[in-house]
Amino acid sequence: RLAGADSTIFPSFGGRFGFSEQECVDIAKGCTQTLGSMPPIVPTPGGGMTLEKIKKMTQVYTEDVMLLIGGSLIGHSPDLVANARHFLGIAGRTDTYGPLENRHHPASSYPSTAAAPTVVHHAPAHHESNEEVAKLQKRCVQMEKNVAMLTEMYLKEEKARKELEKKAAAGGPPPHPQDD
Repeated sequence: RLAGADSTIFPSFGGRFGFSEQECVDIAKGCTQTLGSMPPIVPTPGGGMTLEKIKKMTQVYTEDVMLLIGGSLIGHSPDLVANARHFLGIAGRTDTYGPLENRHHPASSYPSTAAAPTVVHHAPAHHESNEEVAKLQKRCVQMEKNVAMLTEMYLKEEKARKELEKKAAAGGPPPHPQDD
């Protein structure tokens, strides 16, 4: 907090490290309390978290948490965007945008046309216009396309690397390093 951090990453229970559930709850609680004149920060548990542990983590930490799911996110399928959506679904989210971009969120500047969602995220009010939020949503869509493109490139590279390894193991010509 002294350095201006908005969140803190700490090892969660059930992962690679030996923190108990109660220790983690205490860390998260400490993050959400003010510290002198410094505002609360977002608890961010991580360290060996898997998609299978999300439900338990959301029960323990509640909604005021940022879940750090690393390698497990790419292990679900080769499609990183679909994996992220799957992760959000397991965590109880029904949208792919944050609470401030959600048309039905109480802090959103969108006019409400439907009932509010059952999950209410506590976020500060903002004064962005509908156009600004639309721009953010458009950027998110473009970022999803970029991630899909990068994922495809990565998978092609991995496939080519594995094919070269198979050839080398079968006594084929040695693999040539690719030009960067």
